[in-house]
Amino acid sequence: YKLSFKQDFYCVETHDKAIACNGLLFNNIYETPYVAPNATQTKKLEFIIQSIIEEINTESTAQYDMLQSLLKQFIIASVRIKNETPLTNDNTETKLFKDFSVLVEKYHKQFHSVTNYAERLGVSPKSLAKHFQKIGTQTPSDLIKGKLLLEAKRALRYTDTTVKEIAYELGFNDPAYFSRFFTKAAQKTPLQFRKEQ
Repeated sequence: YKLSFKQDFYCVETHDKAIACNGLLFNNIYETPYVAPNATQTKKLEFIIQSIIEEINTESTAQYDMLQSLLKQFIIASVRIKNETPLTNDNTETKLFKDFSVLVEKYHKQFHSVTNYAERLGVSPKSLAKHFQKIGTQTPSDLIKGKLLLEAKRALRYTDTTVKEIAYELGFNDPAYFSRFFTKAAQKTPLQFRKEQ
C-alpha cells in the first residue's frame, strides 16, 4: 500500500507534538522516519488502511473528517510502533537534515535564503544541497518554500488576516512578490485559494 497526503490536509499545529508536522514521522526532526512493524502491528495498520479505502469509496456524510480521523489513527499507531522499536542508525546527512528542519521551523519567517541556514549549520549551501541529495529528499530551497507555502495556506484558510498582512508576517517585504510566490507554488492566487476553502 502507499498512503500519501498533503500537509494541509492533516498537518495542523493543534495536534500532539508526537504526531504533528515535526513529530517522529515527519521532517526527520528526531529520527529517520522509518517504521518496521511486526506481523501483529502490520495487521493493525492494514486494517486502518482498508478502512480508509472503504471510506474513500463510500463518499458518505463528513467523509473529510472521517478520513482525517483514520489517518490520525494510522499515524498514532505508527508512532507507537516506532517508540517500541527505535532506530539508532543515524548518519551525518540525516543529522544535518534534522538540524536544518529545526532551524526552518524556527526561523522561516525571518530567513528565506539557504545561505542563512547553511551559515548556522557551519556548511556551505552547496554542501548542504549535496547532503540532501544523498538522502533523496527535496532541496533545501524547496523545503524552505514548502514551509512558507504551508504557513500561508494555514493563514488564508483559518484566519481573516489580509494577504498583505500574511506577507509581512511571513517575512516578505513586498506583498506583490509574496502573491507571485504563492501563485506559482499553489497554482492559484492567495485570494482564489481563500475563496475556495
